[in-house]
Amino acid sequence: DNASYNWTSTNGYSSSEKFVEAKAEDNSVSQNTYKCEIIVDDYKGEVSRKVNIDKQAPVINELVYNKNWSAKKDLVIKASDKGGSGINGFSLVKENESCNNFVFDDKFEIKENGNYKYCVKDNAGNITSNIIKIDNIDNTVPSIPIITASDGKSQDMWHTADFTLRFSGSDKNNGGMITYYYGTSE
Repeated sequence: DNASYNWTSTNGYSSSEKFVEAKAEDNSVSQNTYKCEIIVDDYKGEVSRKVNIDKQAPVINELVYNKNWSAKKDLVIKASDKGGSGINGFSLVKENESCNNFVFDDKFEIKENGNYKYCVKDNAGNITSNIIKIDNIDNTVPSIPIITASDGKSQDMWHTADFTLRFSGSDKNNGGMITYYYGTSE
């Protein structure tokens, strides 16, 4: 009860209260050392503590992925935490799911079209998230093409005149392009 306190901080804060509140403004990062000189009768002691507060969410700088037609997409999330506590993990889920499982790898493999939520978490627990639409994925193997002769004769029939072979397929292929390659041997 008869102790006196003298608080100082690297941010210019000072107080003579028994307890002080270390705080930072919203959306900011604060790194300060608080020092307290305690005097009780003839005893004088000093303690200090470094206090780091991160109220700033990570920043997603860029999403890198192939926008052309492909069987899958590799999405890389490039993010930073400015002067904050540092990036702690990344998550990628379907649009309506929660980002609960964070991993250290910033690269995700996507195998189907759709809307995805990507999230970045810092070491203080701040999370930034957004939605991305991924399209132009086609991982469906086309069916075997149908080959027909212009003279109407079916396979293994003898032809008496020149004719043209037509290649066609029934696949819609999710909008991708189907290319047929052909030759005189298997």
